[in-house]
Amino acid sequence: MGNIENELQELKIKNKLSRIFLTMPDEKLYPEVLKIVVEAFRSQFGIFGYFDENGAFVIPAITATAYWNQCRVADKKIIFGKADFCGVWETAIAEKKTFFVNNGPFHMPEGHISVDNTLVSPIIFRGKIISAIHVANKKGGYDEGDTRLLASLTDYLAPVLAARLERDKTEKDLKDSEELHRITVENIADPVFITDDDGNFIQVYGNVGQVLGYSVAEIQAMGNIKVLAGGKLFDAEQLSREREIRNIDSSIRDRNGNKHYFLANIKKVAIHNGAILFTFHEITDKKMAEEAKAKLERKLRQSQKMEAIGTLAGGIAHDFNNILGVIIGYTDMAIEDTPPDSASARDLEHVLKAGYKAKDLVQQILAFSRQAKVKRFLLQPQPIIKETLKMIRSSIPTTIEIQQDIDPECGAVYADPTQIHQILINLCTNAYHAMEEKGGFLRVELKKTELHGVDFPEYPALKTGAYVELVVHDTGTGIDPAIKNRIFDPYFTTKRTGKGTGLGLAIIHGIIRDYGGAIRVRSVPGKGTAFHIFFPALPGKVLPREEGQEVLPSGTERILFIDDEEMITDMGKNMLERLGYSVTTRVNSFEALQTFSNNPDLFDLVITDQTMPGMTGAELAGEMLQIRPGIPIILCTGYSSIISEEKAKALGIREFLMKPIVKKDIARLIRKVLDS
Repeated sequence: MGNIENELQELKIKNKLSRIFLTMPDEKLYPEVLKIVVEAFRSQFGIFGYFDENGAFVIPAITATAYWNQCRVADKKIIFGKADFCGVWETAIAEKKTFFVNNGPFHMPEGHISVDNTLVSPIIFRGKIISAIHVANKKGGYDEGDTRLLASLTDYLAPVLAARLERDKTEKDLKDSEELHRITVENIADPVFITDDDGNFIQVYGNVGQVLGYSVAEIQAMGNIKVLAGGKLFDAEQLSREREIRNIDSSIRDRNGNKHYFLANIKKVAIHNGAILFTFHEITDKKMAEEAKAKLERKLRQSQKMEAIGTLAGGIAHDFNNILGVIIGYTDMAIEDTPPDSASARDLEHVLKAGYKAKDLVQQILAFSRQAKVKRFLLQPQPIIKETLKMIRSSIPTTIEIQQDIDPECGAVYADPTQIHQILINLCTNAYHAMEEKGGFLRVELKKTELHGVDFPEYPALKTGAYVELVVHDTGTGIDPAIKNRIFDPYFTTKRTGKGTGLGLAIIHGIIRDYGGAIRVRSVPGKGTAFHIFFPALPGKVLPREEGQEVLPSGTERILFIDDEEMITDMGKNMLERLGYSVTTRVNSFEALQTFSNNPDLFDLVITDQTMPGMTGAELAGEMLQIRPGIPIILCTGYSSIISEEKAKALGIREFLMKPIVKKDIARLIRKVLDS
């Protein structure tokens, strides 16, 4: 990596030097070159000049430097004869090599600036020393790396400097000078163009081939700069008035269609009876970095939104789970007390079914906000699809006809039923919005299919094999092809405010990817849209049959039941006593701890809520385990950002139960804990 960085740094310095030789007049050339070199080597001062026909060294840049005024030598001069050469300077010139010496300070004429270390490199062209660069007083001294770099720079400068020095010679020398100039220009990293006043190409220079992939002949064949860089590159009237326009943001597509970004400098020059010089400095990397930064910032804002939604969802889930627990618990017990074939029993079954759907919905919200784990198992998707369509039918107008084609033998899938429900609800809701004004047909299909991974390059992990395909097709407005590639982006929506968040399709896409499946969209504007969802099928898997009324396990042990909601403790006591248990309830963590402390052996099991004021369930469990190690504890929670099942068991808690409390679940869990 170090070598690459050094090479890039060297290339940047050479580019700067090339621009100076291209654009600077003689009176500015030497001080500007010296400035770049002194800065590159982090030196205090330097000397740059040329050897005249008598072999004397002329330093035109020296009077433009700050140290010219600092020097107190009585006979300051800018021309040094051969007799003045001494030390490392004399050695470098004699041996035609780059040298450095660090063992200063050196003996200098009275009044001369102190020199602690120095680096000298002759500039040699065609075997003849035509110039030299000398830098001095670098903090810490010079090294071999400095020697190599300065030697490379002087080698690079040699031809262009020679061209400058020899341009007034014979016609042959002039032609040689022009050739050297051409070589120099062609090695500039930036594309450079000269056109006439109308923008027609006269000359093409610089690294056009490597940057844009075009040959010089291909650029010339385009005819005009506007064909290459666009017609709105600059204002002709402004250029005519100001003669130069700098730092214009522009872009050019290369031979392969890739866009490159540039800062363009445009200048009127007095050649060819009036011409325009275009210099394009590429800033593609900088532009891409800025775009990447902006993209990361957008993702951060989205992540913060999701975090806020998750926090809100968790808080709602906690309160809603408590309410659901009471509804489900008392409904379950009411069914037990009602004649099985009565209308009341059937009504209560519907209430209980709605309670379970609400319970699943809370889990869906928590899974979306990453506060609960998704529970996948082997299932037949047909009943879920049919049941969901019944619910959808009751919520959308009759101007939309629902058609379904469900294959009863399409196979089993390994999935979360709540997520299948969520996928179908989201897709059907989108279809409804697309047909809301004019009505239409909503067709849902479920069938077997075979997929080949190579046909889905956007899903590299997709395996070839059997899949269950869910198709949701509508005859609505369709999707604009210009936005089709963005429909799965989070928060992207074309719906009016209040009609959607832009999260539905993003969630579906994430679920399907997690399942190892795929999703395809086919849409024709004005005719409709079809979403094809592919779930990996599990052929040959036999699902367990649903059994009749289950007899729940019961017992006679003594249970301490704790929850800060009195309606939860009342319901829990009633439910557990029906299972045969002796139940003591408390609605306060501290009262529960006091009760337990007074007689730790009175209870066989503790069931406690997690989120309670003053002392959490996990903290209460810890105190109880200190008093009586090994006491079986079940921790219940509807939502907690500070405790998970793994953390709970690490504290010594036996089991972790997600609210709302369902009778069959807690009955099994109690026996599991007490009988283990």
